Amino acid sequence: MRLRKLAIPLPWAQGVGRSNRPAPTINLPHSLLPVCLHAIPPKPPRSKLEPYCELIRDLRWRSKTYREIARIWEAHVGLHVKHSTMYE
Repeated sequence: MRLRKLAIPLPWAQGVGRSNRPAPTINLPHSLLPVCLHAIPPKPPRSKLEPYCELIRDLRWRSKTYREIARIWEAHVGLHVKHSTMYE
């Protein structure tokens, strides 16, 4: 069985200050790597607009300004955002 060295944060190593030592590592069988990667939960969206990025692109493609999109959002979705938030 082939082993691969991975830098996986260990619970007991949390909060350890900076040092010149390498990060704690454990050896995992290569076949377990996909299982471990799938076990990591996805990050939540950082922006309340992230779930709607395709819709924003579509409205921009239809020549809507960011101000118009913000007004549409407030009227139909109930989400108040400034137009400057859309293009950032």
